[in-house]
Amino acid sequence: MVAIMLAAGLAFLLVGCSAGGAKAPAGEQANSVEAVRDKAATASDDSAKSQQSAPTNDYVAASAYSYDDAEIGVDLTKMSGTAVYSTVYQMMADPASYQDQLVKMQGIFYSQCNEATGHRYCYVVVQDATACCAQGIEFVWDDGDHAYPDDYPAEGSEVVVCGRFGTYAERSAQFAYLNKASLVLV
Repeated sequence: MVAIMLAAGLAFLLVGCSAGGAKAPAGEQANSVEAVRDKAATASDDSAKSQQSAPTNDYVAASAYSYDDAEIGVDLTKMSGTAVYSTVYQMMADPASYQDQLVKMQGIFYSQCNEATGHRYCYVVVQDATACCAQGIEFVWDDGDHAYPDDYPAEGSEVVVCGRFGTYAERSAQFAYLNKASLVLV
């Protein structure tokens, strides 16, 4: 029974991340992976060019917390795209194994406001190697005293965040996040 459930879960993950559902011939599949990679490289080049012409962001150096590389327990910035995605997924599935570890990750900055409470949640989102599936971790920058949007980078900016992994309960659910995080624009 467990084997059937694991096989079904694996099949779901594979189908959920596929672009069209039908498997392409090997040559076409390689071309689509190459196309995604080329598209990501072009977007990265365009992003780098636009950031070079943008004014320096003062908030980058304003983090109250600075962490030494020797302190970092999980450094996602040194992993492949697949390993990063898998590790973040594992952190969400088994948060107790990562409790209080210092985690460093690079990804895209996004935020969302809960209209009922007015609370803004900030995230670092990473994608798998083919850029089809995304996984994110919420973070609290420093002590959470920065004002949005004035102090934060633009939505969609690439950032590096380093903070202590933890969990909290809200609305009868458990959520994972990085606390007392430093934030640097890439």
